[in-house]
Amino acid sequence: AGQALQVGGFDRSNSTARARLGRIDRVRSSPILAVLSIGVSLLLLVSAPAGAKPAEDKDWLEVQSPHFTIIGSKSEEALVEIAWDAEMLRALIVRLTGIEQLPYTKPTLVYLIPVREFQQLARDRNTAGLYISRGGDDFSIIKDSPGVSETRVVKHEYVHFLMHGQAGIDFPRWYSEGLAEYFASSYSFRGMLNIGAPVEAHLRRFSSRALIQPEELLSSTAYRDLDDDEKLSFYAWAWLLVHYLHHSESTAVPVDDGLVRYYEARRSGSSEVDSFASAFEIQPEDLRKTLMHYLRNDCCVHLKVDEKNLLPELPIMVRPMNRAEAGLALGRVATKMRNEELARPWLELAGAGTDTRAHSFIYLAQLEAQTGQFEISEGLLREAAAIAPDDPMVQVNLASYHLEQYRRSESEDKSLKPVY
Repeated sequence: AGQALQVGGFDRSNSTARARLGRIDRVRSSPILAVLSIGVSLLLLVSAPAGAKPAEDKDWLEVQSPHFTIIGSKSEEALVEIAWDAEMLRALIVRLTGIEQLPYTKPTLVYLIPVREFQQLARDRNTAGLYISRGGDDFSIIKDSPGVSETRVVKHEYVHFLMHGQAGIDFPRWYSEGLAEYFASSYSFRGMLNIGAPVEAHLRRFSSRALIQPEELLSSTAYRDLDDDEKLSFYAWAWLLVHYLHHSESTAVPVDDGLVRYYEARRSGSSEVDSFASAFEIQPEDLRKTLMHYLRNDCCVHLKVDEKNLLPELPIMVRPMNRAEAGLALGRVATKMRNEELARPWLELAGAGTDTRAHSFIYLAQLEAQTGQFEISEGLLREAAAIAPDDPMVQVNLASYHLEQYRRSESEDKSLKPVY
């Protein structure tokens, strides 16, 4: 657990961490210097203009960097910038945590989905991005809408990917969202990457006295009962709490030790609120006072790192996608989001393409399996195998199908076990 927690934990006073970063400066910022004012999941819906093109008819591009694949219908410049900033954040996390090679080697997929289709997929008007991990697929979907800072949302969701997909630990919501906001607020200025700077949108929440109870911050159950405005406050307080735990010199317990103690308390049966209090030696009734004192007097020290020390060079490839490829990309996302109404026409469009036909059958098969149509699902997978018998993705999905049917047969019909 201690090793996995390195994804989230670092100590600004640790000399080893400083040595890893190369040139590093610490800056105390005032709120008037705050940047990047829009936070993930804090955005209002911007309606699609009348007569907007269907998503599949837009001009789609695929941008590939060593660790990310960005798919969207924005300009090449905008998509390349997103890939660059994501790679910069990844390099920073590698340096800060001391992990020489993150265990996940397949490029992280990021889809920028037009606002109309995004709202149908996300079903939450205030959501700007989602990290999805289903059926062996890990990807993020980001709302492509005016007013959304796609780069910031991509970074937020990538932190979730590392924490949940890689560390394999169910971090408390306040820490997961707070750390994602912490890293998402990083920005470049004059060749330096700034990390941990104030977030203007969050500062405005504090100045407006938009308060939530400490129990609502520390309890995942209580979070689900918050209204939209209270959730905005939750993100602000989670960011400030994580900033305090990582940067304040007055904390009683180092953050890594506190997280380990937190999980020990949770395993022993303590509630989330009681586990936090015992792990970090902060009583819930004192939490707001402690954080407001930090905000007024000590916040916000942040780090500055020379970008050349992180990414001396970065190869990026850009290629246009045809209509069938766009349909496959969109259909894949909709299938994983279990939205058959959107997925099926996109996948049928992909089925008309020579290079996308086999993979379209894979996701159509998954749609059928989701509704219990297993015979139809198997037929589609066999059609995919007939088209592309040596395609690894086809073989993996066919094997996964048979494995799932084998498991089902254990509880239904024992005679089927040898078949699968």
